[in-house]
Amino acid sequence: MNNFEKLERAGFVEVKMLPPNWWVNVASKMALEFGAVEDADPRWLEECLKQPPREGHFVFYFAYGTPMSDRVCEEVLARVGQTGVRIEMRLINPER
Repeated sequence: MNNFEKLERAGFVEVKMLPPNWWVNVASKMALEFGAVEDADPRWLEECLKQPPREGHFVFYFAYGTPMSDRVCEEVLARVGQTGVRIEMRLINPER
């Protein structure tokens, strides 16, 4: 099973935007940038999906080389109807 199939099984949906697209799970308060999913080691991704974000936070995982921006995160949150959460940005670890 590839990384995208793992996300679908975990309840993530693809949010199509101007590149990059995002995989978002509102219930888990987590979003992964397309490149992050593509680059992530499958074992790391499985562990990542098991770790809930801190209370009141929505976690965004970015691929290396993708600019991290509050504006991008806010746009994703607006598209999925989430407000009043704190943004937490993280880089994926492709070697893990």
